[in-house]
Amino acid sequence: MNSSDDNLQRRAAVDKLLTMANAHRVRGDLLAAEDACREALAIEPENLRTGEMLGDILYALGKLQDAMRQYHSLMEQDSSFANAERKYAKVALEIAELEREKQTVKDFIDKPDHSSARRNANIALILSFAAPGIGQIYNGELIKGAILFGSFLLSVIVIALSSSTSLFIKQVFTILFTAGSSDDAAPISAQWPSIWLMLFLGIGAFSYLASIIDIAVTASRHKRAEEKKAGKS
Repeated sequence: MNSSDDNLQRRAAVDKLLTMANAHRVRGDLLAAEDACREALAIEPENLRTGEMLGDILYALGKLQDAMRQYHSLMEQDSSFANAERKYAKVALEIAELEREKQTVKDFIDKPDHSSARRNANIALILSFAAPGIGQIYNGELIKGAILFGSFLLSVIVIALSSSTSLFIKQVFTILFTAGSSDDAAPISAQWPSIWLMLFLGIGAFSYLASIIDIAVTASRHKRAEEKKAGKS
């Protein structure tokens, strides 16, 4: 058998395999289409049409790196092959975009958005203004928050139930509205509430202020730690 016959047989075999590859691709069996293309290239490696089809199938399979290498090999075989150059550029851009998205996700995991931490600090501060200890509980400091909230709640209950509370309020209003009056005011000692009322007033005020100050200090400390970490990275 002469070389002409050999070429005809190779051409027939390649055409048959490309027909099979196209049929598999139409049916959605891309893996079988890939195998048929590779068999055709094994018979006729320089066939640009077969190489382009293989690149297209690899791209459809999501094998972007393999597809890019395939298109690049076609460009090396024929530098004027415009289709290969265009498809190579398209796949290269998609791979670069995927890598950029992966890096963005990695950066987000390694360096989370500090703006959310600042928003959380603001929420914790607002909650502490609403009720002492709630901001600490929101931040996950359960024991500290429970102590502050419990102390404040206890002081509020004692003050509300104390018999001297209403008397103290009346005395305050009396002093305010009779200030400057010619009438003799009650003795100063009579204006003071009971020692227990003063004690729980102090506990309530301390719990309220301590909760707000603690949240502010914690937020400032976290901000400095984040800035220090960002400066090192």
